[in-house]
Amino acid sequence: MRYLLYFLLLISSFFACAQSNITHTIFQDTVQRSFLVHLPTGYQPGTPVSCVFVFHGSGATAVQQQVYSKMDNVANANGFIVVYPSGINNTWLVGTTGTYASTSRDVEFVNAIVDTITALYSIKTDRIYACGLSQGGYMSHRVACDLQDRFAAIASVAGGISDSSSFYCSSGRNVPVLLIHGTDDPYVPYSWAERSSDFWIAKNGCGIVADTFDLNNSNTTDNSTVQHIIYSNCSNEVAVELFRIDGGGHTWPGAAVNLPGYGATNHDISASAEIWKFFNRFTLNGTTVATDKVVLQDITIYPNPVQNVLKIDGISGDFDISIFNNTGVLIRETANIHELQVQDLRSGMYFIQLKSAQGQWVQKFIKE
Repeated sequence: MRYLLYFLLLISSFFACAQSNITHTIFQDTVQRSFLVHLPTGYQPGTPVSCVFVFHGSGATAVQQQVYSKMDNVANANGFIVVYPSGINNTWLVGTTGTYASTSRDVEFVNAIVDTITALYSIKTDRIYACGLSQGGYMSHRVACDLQDRFAAIASVAGGISDSSSFYCSSGRNVPVLLIHGTDDPYVPYSWAERSSDFWIAKNGCGIVADTFDLNNSNTTDNSTVQHIIYSNCSNEVAVELFRIDGGGHTWPGAAVNLPGYGATNHDISASAEIWKFFNRFTLNGTTVATDKVVLQDITIYPNPVQNVLKIDGISGDFDISIFNNTGVLIRETANIHELQVQDLRSGMYFIQLKSAQGQWVQKFIKE
């Protein structure tokens, strides 16, 4: 993606926080390459944190992607490190040209960055993630295939998986994937997002029926609306999700600036915030919450998966019950019952939260 960005308007705010941004260089064969690291507010060496890679689009730079995406704001609020790699000549080898094996240079570079940052910083190695814009989105798909033992989940904004990446994609672990794409994208058609989601749905063994949610049109001046499409019931409890930006262009929702010539920028959601919300649910070893038929303290919920009635054992007295959908939206509240009618819920993944004077418990369940 070749930017015409107005970064002079933002440059003062960028340099105001420059003390938390460190540029590193490494050599790949004889070529010097660089990447930018943003340390979140309050980062303490010795306390491991998560890490998110953000790949720029074609023709852009790491700094431009940093400012444009506003991922640093989300990192500061949630305490994770952000890495902004720089492509050679501001591009990435994503498998669209040349033989696949001969275009592994950037995969090797990313792998070397992971080695470097885990040596220099306190990082949870099971919570490293990748996302990117346009060609950077394609790069995220490629590392999901080629470095799936290092990246817990990926997200692609206005990008997709190349034919070569899908053909040569490793048959190893299931990878959680989030796609964000505008229906009016003038450079990467929306159909490419659908092709990419179809690939990951099949690879991850997900159910073909999706839950679709129309999100609130909170910004009525951005010429776009959002649907959240969720494919659950995947193997190993991963997920494939798609934010369909109706009327959206080749842009990053919630971005710092609107790009002339690239279509509408949606501001009903923040792509960076939604990406982190998705990433934070997964590790290399699975989800970050307890899964079915697990006893939490003395509490058990069953059957799981469930069709009609979800039963709760092991709790007495007064307690509150909250049900959240897969996106974290509260959909039901009740209290002090041990048989919860769920037959009206759509098929998919949900979370039940129980609160009492003794504490709080959260459990995932699947509605068939």
